[in-house]
Amino acid sequence: MFRRKPEQVRVLWAVLIVLEVLLAGLIIAFVLRVTHDYRDRNETPSSSHTESLAPETTEPPASDPESTEEEPVTEPIPPTDVPTEKPTEKPTERPTQMPTERPTENPTERPTEKPTEPSESHPYPVNENTSIEVPSNAERIFLGDSRFLGMKLYTDHDKEKDGFITGGGEGYNWLVRTAIPAIREIISSGVPIEKVYLNLGVNDCAYTYKDGNRFLGGDYSLRFNELADEFPDVRFYFISVGPSSGERYGGVEIAKLNDEVDAFNYYIFSHCPDVEYVAAGEYLQRTGFVSSDGIHYNKATYQKLYDFIIKETYPE
Repeated sequence: MFRRKPEQVRVLWAVLIVLEVLLAGLIIAFVLRVTHDYRDRNETPSSSHTESLAPETTEPPASDPESTEEEPVTEPIPPTDVPTEKPTEKPTERPTQMPTERPTENPTERPTEKPTEPSESHPYPVNENTSIEVPSNAERIFLGDSRFLGMKLYTDHDKEKDGFITGGGEGYNWLVRTAIPAIREIISSGVPIEKVYLNLGVNDCAYTYKDGNRFLGGDYSLRFNELADEFPDVRFYFISVGPSSGERYGGVEIAKLNDEVDAFNYYIFSHCPDVEYVAAGEYLQRTGFVSSDGIHYNKATYQKLYDFIIKETYPE
């Protein structure tokens, strides 16, 4: 019996060694599996987001503004370049990234704007660029920059039903300080407003590409959504920002401006579920427009734009 003990010890040691080898194999397999899963979760997709958003249509020549062939336009042209803050591919209930309450920083260049105090007739600042003309029986308000001002001055619009709140050379700051308080004042005073057309952004887009980190789509969409929520009985429309032509407008490169405008329009389209999108800018790109300075349109183009807005928002 004493002779068998060394043999039993050897067998026991052999079993222990086999168990240790199996345990080491299991530990190595587990570590390799965890490492593989971690790499899969953090691997960047190889396909580019902008390729899926690339437009398939070409821009018509600006020399054919009176084209009679029209096709319905319901969606914006996706941007060809990735903006500083990527728009989502499909509309969402709310922005996927919370916008800032105010612009992230002041533009490096701005159109002439003088600080103003609330005027005697209004509890909000009204500067020399601002024009507010809303008849007491107006049914709709056109709120925008100098392009809507040109529409007011040079079109045969309905002077009894149409009201205008415009700020030449203005953008987001003016929207928050002056335009939105004016809208609140007008609607609360009993003016029977049924529709509000919003058309701002070109002046901010003109400087976004220079700053490199200012994409105000989130700021605008926040304010537009707030307006729609505050006045559920009024229909709000975003009139997409129109294109510009030529090579430069002052210190602004038109090609880069148009890229920013496309990205801005697509962001508003994707992040304002309660604001109806009117693809007016895309309509001008498709059918042509005329501009003497590259930014502002001629009388025929303003009339064409006005007629398109009314047709799209008052379907037969």
